[in-house]
Amino acid sequence: MSSLFTNQIGAMSGWGSQHVNSPEMFPLNELRRVFLPLMDNEVCLERFPGLITDNHICAAADIGSPCQGDYGGPLTVPDPDGGTTQIGIFSFLSNYGCNSGWPAVFTRITPYLQWIERNSDVTYGDNGFAMDKNKRLVLSVAVILAVFGSIKAEVTQNARIVNLQIAPELADFEPRDFPSGRITGGNLVGPEDVPYAVGIINQVPAGTRWCGGSLISANYVLTAASCFSLDSSSATVLLGASNMTDVTDLVPATTLIIHIGHDPIENLNDIALLRLARPVNFGPFVRPVRLPNWRQVFTPFTNQLGTISGWGALWQNAPEIFPLNDLRRVNVLVISNPTCMLRFPGSITESHLCVSTDMGSPCQGDQGGPLTVSDPDGGTTQIGIFSFLSMLGCNSNWPAVFTRLTPYLQWIETNTDVVIRDDFEY
Repeated sequence: MSSLFTNQIGAMSGWGSQHVNSPEMFPLNELRRVFLPLMDNEVCLERFPGLITDNHICAAADIGSPCQGDYGGPLTVPDPDGGTTQIGIFSFLSNYGCNSGWPAVFTRITPYLQWIERNSDVTYGDNGFAMDKNKRLVLSVAVILAVFGSIKAEVTQNARIVNLQIAPELADFEPRDFPSGRITGGNLVGPEDVPYAVGIINQVPAGTRWCGGSLISANYVLTAASCFSLDSSSATVLLGASNMTDVTDLVPATTLIIHIGHDPIENLNDIALLRLARPVNFGPFVRPVRLPNWRQVFTPFTNQLGTISGWGALWQNAPEIFPLNDLRRVNVLVISNPTCMLRFPGSITESHLCVSTDMGSPCQGDQGGPLTVSDPDGGTTQIGIFSFLSMLGCNSNWPAVFTRLTPYLQWIETNTDVVIRDDFEY
């Protein structure tokens, strides 16, 4: 069974329905696009026994999915030169529909290159293809075989380092100017409102997991260690994605750095870093967040108004597949750790920070997302990383618990290119 293009990020576009049995008449007025992680055919075959062959290519539908009216539409991947190559044609879904989370199945184009050449004016060369027989373009249609070996972890600087695998196309993907999991109780935000918020697609043996994170420099993303495991094979970061159909940049991560003291049972040291494959370009939609300065190491932030943002679920056990299309944010009140301990006896330490969820709460799919406060100059400082909730869920009004950043400033500075400010240097 072929594994061509496996673990790359593809783009699917169409005018079809936004959800199964939608009352809207399609085609819809506007063309939409969604980014989909490409799966191994063996994994897809587990969902569609006996139906998947080498002539198919499957995409995980956790982030979004083609639907009624999208049949025949293209599945594409970016080329190193900024171009786009079509690798699939949307063919079919599970009988459960386009909101089921089951894979979307496409006709794989590579087995049909000769058939296309014979029946059209397209000519394929050894190293590329041409749109007509009189002009050959040096645009690669090379078949990418992503071979994933064993992941080797090493320990250094109080961190566990995991080298992530990336496909060559994603390593050279250039950001383009595209045409100009969710927070419970939150409000929609525009592309310039939370430019530091990032989405993370984490590939693990069991499938694909979604988490939030924050951009802290051109090369590093801050997130939660609980989003990953040592058998995570790849991670891709989406930037400037206040709307999932209009992502500003898409960058693979090469290195996962997990705090050596991370204890998933006790929810301790829930902090991790991702090193990006290339520096990102800053702009109005993509910009790093400030981190606390050294003078704030012992600042509790109690009774300050914070902001949380994410693409996670709107309520506990919501039927939607997250991440949802739109980034949301909500204002929350930071509460004291002794108050938080009344709800979580023995579970809250000085490395935690809690917020009241009376006004809104993070939910499933928001793990790793940032908690921020406003600075006097209008800037934004991140003070926490969303870690966990009560088992009662995100509609229980129990506090939401974050990893407090101030105890980890030295760790962040040691393991990244970020220089922690000495003072309030706005």
